[in-house]
Amino acid sequence: MQKIERSTVVLHFGILGLLLWLVLYPNLYVLIQSFNQGGNWSLANYREFFSNTSQLEALRNSILISLGSVLLSAVIGIPLAFIFNLYDFPAKRILAALASLPVLLPPLVGVISFMFLYGESGVLTRSLQHWLGLQETRFSLKGVWAILFVHAYSMCFFYYLFVSAGLTLVD
Repeated sequence: MQKIERSTVVLHFGILGLLLWLVLYPNLYVLIQSFNQGGNWSLANYREFFSNTSQLEALRNSILISLGSVLLSAVIGIPLAFIFNLYDFPAKRILAALASLPVLLPPLVGVISFMFLYGESGVLTRSLQHWLGLQETRFSLKGVWAILFVHAYSMCFFYYLFVSAGLTLVD
């Protein structure tokens, strides 16, 4: 059996301790406090939450947006990885670099950029309105579809990068 250095063991226990302290402890604290109702243990907080229709709707929307964001990111990122890793075409390296560009932008900057481009008063929206001679804009970035669009753009590079890394190891 291979001898493990003491410094490696100390590093692993340090990382484990950090994860327990910064991830597990806060989550357990919130879970325990959710059962605490004025010093007594009860399910009153959960009954109140699940009896409120607006809170249930918010929970449902959050789950749907999360699932939709993951699916759309996969639908965009995985094919991009296959295209850029399995085929040769002109400007492949430039386009591959552009595909991972969202990693450089903080999410808030991405949202503001999309609003300036595709919002109701966005550059692209108003330009199309002017070029087509329309009285009002035909589309704008708002609602659930806007959230899914921005999430998919912002997060698809995770799929792209991980699948690309996997494809580079394949014969």
